[in-house]
Amino acid sequence: MLTFLQGESTLPPTITDIPWADAYKIGGGVDAVTGDTFDGSALTSTDTTPAKVGEGQISIKIISTEAEMEREIDVGASGSYNTGAVEISAEASYLNSVSYSATSLTVLAQVEISDTDYATIKDPALKAKAKSLLDSDQAKFKKTHGDYFISGVKSGSLLSVVLRITAESESRLDDFKSKFSGSKGNLFSASGYANFKQAVSSSKTTFEQTVVHFGTKTGAVPPKADDPEELLAWFKDNLQAAQMRAYLTSYSSLDPNFDRTVPVAPAVFGEITALYKQVWLVESRFKTCPGDYADAYAHTFDTLTGEIRAAREELASEPSKIAEYASQLASLKTELDEIYARYALYMSVKGAKSSVPKKDKEHDSGDTNIWHYGYDTWPGIATQISTTEQSYSEKWQIGHRTHTFDWGGSSKYMLVGFTVDSVWHSHNGSWKLTTSDPLLKDTASIYVSSEYDRGTNWKVKWHYVEAKDYQFD
Repeated sequence: MLTFLQGESTLPPTITDIPWADAYKIGGGVDAVTGDTFDGSALTSTDTTPAKVGEGQISIKIISTEAEMEREIDVGASGSYNTGAVEISAEASYLNSVSYSATSLTVLAQVEISDTDYATIKDPALKAKAKSLLDSDQAKFKKTHGDYFISGVKSGSLLSVVLRITAESESRLDDFKSKFSGSKGNLFSASGYANFKQAVSSSKTTFEQTVVHFGTKTGAVPPKADDPEELLAWFKDNLQAAQMRAYLTSYSSLDPNFDRTVPVAPAVFGEITALYKQVWLVESRFKTCPGDYADAYAHTFDTLTGEIRAAREELASEPSKIAEYASQLASLKTELDEIYARYALYMSVKGAKSSVPKKDKEHDSGDTNIWHYGYDTWPGIATQISTTEQSYSEKWQIGHRTHTFDWGGSSKYMLVGFTVDSVWHSHNGSWKLTTSDPLLKDTASIYVSSEYDRGTNWKVKWHYVEAKDYQFD
């Protein structure tokens, strides 16, 4: 817990469960304000007591919303104060394979075999030189050794099987969630995986699989088979525990005169933690972006995240930069989210193709007078659907009155829906498509005809979007 002072924070005696960073080493120092790390020269010894290895833990999660993704970031990557990493650690790299939208979600199946506690330094003590520096110039000591030393490490191995589910409608995705959640078992067993595949098949969804492993033998390559049971056997055969989590202890535990107060308001540390979480969230969205649209944002993403990493040491002392970076990240995330929204519309229109009548199949006016296929609206500014209305009416004349409604001819637009309206509800004739499978294409035609010796009155609405924004196949 932080002790609240005006513009100051009193750091806690210990900080646990910090993701292990590449620059960390047991006994090394950590500056909670700048995030800097230091070697272990302040301590007389860095020998540790061994930790006990625990049993394997299996977890199965569904990530389908931003809130669920944020909770997963808290579990896999989040730090405290300015000790968290701007870049996702190797242990949490599976986060960059997680995807979700209105028509997609991720099933995350994991096995973790890790220590039940921390391997901690035996009887830590300051070297005489470090003790002398602390007594004579505590500010210089902090600049040399930081606020904390890494007193413990928890090691282990993690196997993540990331299963990205894609549906052609929100209802099919909901159907998958219902069927899978109802039978959600151990995906690393034959029966559990069979239940998963059955849920995919019966809900008419598809899945794509990514395997991410951490804490395995150097050069070990998982089998190409998608069976998680086989992957688990490979994982157990190739375990080589790696450092996963750090335990930080304040130098005040070695010298009660060490001052744990830092000139940073508590709220600023909270903003730094939130900024890093925002970076990880944007990175995940960027790296799983559908289609080739991420390419257009690569420079912006690389530049912005590079600037945040470079400014890490300054964030606590210049909190205005936190707000500036947070604003830029929010703008980038909005643009990426818009791609996911368009992807959801695209997949839904793709799913609606099966309801569109075949070419030349006639539909008579009468009991049904309005036929609608595909979509004419979709939530969100990024998925605005345009509509063009065409009409045709003629009075009575001997024979049949006929007309062809044509749309498109320009590759600039893509059809996502159409509506046929028999304005006269009886004896108005019939209509038929004269193009095959028009949804998601740039041309379409509908032919209408009156009954014999009668007039007719028809309207057709074409619903379309700009094709350049929907290139997902």
